[in-house]
Amino acid sequence: DKDRINTLLGSVRAWRQRTGASVVMNEFGVYRGRSNDHSPVPYAARQRWMTDVRSAVEKEGIPWALWNLRGDFGITVRLMPPTHRLVLEDFDRNLLRSL
Repeated sequence: DKDRINTLLGSVRAWRQRTGASVVMNEFGVYRGRSNDHSPVPYAARQRWMTDVRSAVEKEGIPWALWNLRGDFGITVRLMPPTHRLVLEDFDRNLLRSL
């Protein structure tokens, strides 16, 4: 939740101030789950997490990178079933707005 994220980043802020170190969040994201998973992350929770984390690290002046474009943590949606030659994907517009 947003308060927990801010609390954790408060610890990072204190450490940065104490040490003068630079911090980069190299990866963050949310596992989207697969159709055969018993408990995939609900879409709304995934979108909220990405928004909350991005907002919090930017507020602290911490550069970030998303993990990953495609795959289990990706921000793309499949537009058609894959074939052996072609996977047609597009960006998930709602998740892009979260970033």
